[in-house]
Amino acid sequence: MALPNPNKTIISKGSFCSVYVYRNNVKSTLGLVSSASYNEDFQVSEAQVIGFFGSVSLDVQNYKCTISIGTYVPANPRGATVEPYLDGGNITLSELVKTRTQIALDGIGSVLDQVDFANRQSGEIIASFKYVVISANSGQINPATYVTSNMQMMAIEKVY
Repeated sequence: MALPNPNKTIISKGSFCSVYVYRNNVKSTLGLVSSASYNEDFQVSEAQVIGFFGSVSLDVQNYKCTISIGTYVPANPRGATVEPYLDGGNITLSELVKTRTQIALDGIGSVLDQVDFANRQSGEIIASFKYVVISANSGQINPATYVTSNMQMMAIEKVY
């Protein structure tokens, strides 16, 4: 077994991670992210029969991949990011979401080519998702705290 080494990182640290989004093959770093998570649901069904205790089969019937990203809302949420944030972010969630009117005009939702969760310290991709559609967007305002936003996305698949 390897001995502890203060010069070697063996666990990813959130303060050294970033969320990257790709639109039209252009990579951007999502700024002000406070949380990022994903859930893959393989929608497993149980086959149960009379005369047998428990399942006789567990089968994948469908697939659903959801991504949740929480962020702080910048002072000018609809304005373009002119200068990168301290976390390296050069785009915000509010810049990614199309309005209802925009979607009604072209019939296409807010689509991203790819979303990556990455460890900047090691350069490794933690998770990568292809063909991502923004499915829900919400915000929260409370006294004596920051304004926050939470976005839900659905991906066709987690590729890594």
